[in-house]
Amino acid sequence: MLLILGVAGSGKSTQSNLLATQEGMVSLSVGDLLRKTTPSEKQQKMLSGALLDDDYVISVVDMELQRLASEGEVILDGFPRTKKQALWLLEQRNDKRYEINAILFLKAEKEHVKARLLERARPDDKEDAIKERFNEFDLTISAIINLFSENNVPVIEVNAQQNPNAVFRDLLKGLINQGIIAHDD
Repeated sequence: MLLILGVAGSGKSTQSNLLATQEGMVSLSVGDLLRKTTPSEKQQKMLSGALLDDDYVISVVDMELQRLASEGEVILDGFPRTKKQALWLLEQRNDKRYEINAILFLKAEKEHVKARLLERARPDDKEDAIKERFNEFDLTISAIINLFSENNVPVIEVNAQQNPNAVFRDLLKGLINQGIIAHDD
């Protein structure tokens, strides 16, 4: 399993889909999954940019991961988003349920990605919701990345402000350097 993390609008889904297509992996966008499966009363919370309850998100992700178990390497796009979710995932790894090969961390300045978010015009891409998601990201992402790093999960950082092809090349280079994917000559 690969985890792809980054601030909203950093290109997680784009890179996850490119990687899945080229490397024969399965891309699982947790945001898309939650938008499809979450009851309408909880959807309002999502639209405001707030996070859903950890236990609910974990149960949805766990069910989907079980469903995808025979599909091959999974790229988890946008999960974990909280320390509790990260601890759950590490516990699953320690129990040998899931293997976590690396974190792909797409680094981008908020000012750079805000325009991308407003252009894509999703219901949760409004100014207030974007601000809330940026704040949530600032509060949690460093702790999550440090937690995985301390638990011997390689972290591959890539500048996500480049064009998508350059970001993808850098991701592939990082995965090759970590021995996660083979280098094709």
